Amino acid sequence: MSISAPIAANNRNIVNGFTLIELLIVVVIVSILTGALIPSFSGFIKNQNLRQAQEILLSDLRGVQNKAITGTASSTGANYWGINITSNPASSYTYFSSELNTSCTPGGVYTNQGSSQPFTSPITINSSQGCLFFSMENGDANFIGLPACPAGQLTGMTCINICDSATSCRYVGMNANGLIVAGN
Repeated sequence: MSISAPIAANNRNIVNGFTLIELLIVVVIVSILTGALIPSFSGFIKNQNLRQAQEILLSDLRGVQNKAITGTASSTGANYWGINITSNPASSYTYFSSELNTSCTPGGVYTNQGSSQPFTSPITINSSQGCLFFSMENGDANFIGLPACPAGQLTGMTCINICDSATSCRYVGMNANGLIVAGN
């Protein structure tokens, strides 16, 4: 009977895993892909912040119009609800109810109803100083100092521009009948 010794003379131990070179190649590839995606992602975030500011303004305008249509504060002698943009550029605006719709300056029965939450910098309202009135009688709109929408954007409407730079803007347009819409 012979005892045989294990045959391990020329067999190497088999080790599963990655070499340092393979790991470095993967790290370099991931770094290149990440570097290429960061500018695209920051542009996406910037666009989403601008879109969110537009939706906030749109919602606030509809809320103020709703207060006018439902007659909120009508017992005070007010006939209009509105939004006042007091500077250009502005990071917020004020809500008010008023007896008159002829001036953005408080007069007659005028009650400041508070301010909007400020937009996150660098987002601002880049319209002229002005105000927007909604009639408690029928919800129609009257504008003082607000510009017409730019060519190709919401034709025939008055616009409030929300921008995060001179070239990146979104618009909220209104017409005299009280229609409020968002535009690019």
